[in-house]
Amino acid sequence: MAMTLRLDDETQRALDELAEATHQSRSAVVRMAILETAARHEHVSRVQAAFDEGESRYAQLLDRLRRA
Repeated sequence: MAMTLRLDDETQRALDELAEATHQSRSAVVRMAILETAARHEHVSRVQAAFDEGESRYAQLLDRLRRA
């Protein structure tokens, strides 16, 4: 699927420099950035869900510890 990506000058320079430094095409660098960002987002979501579950599961214990 083709896509046009509009970048400001600073972002374009950063993309060009990263592509050159990693010996990859600009398209490959953009794909890598998207996949890494998606993975980070998924990780943050899983960590938040685990925290929420633990907070709910141990609510009474946490409350007692807060009062101590």
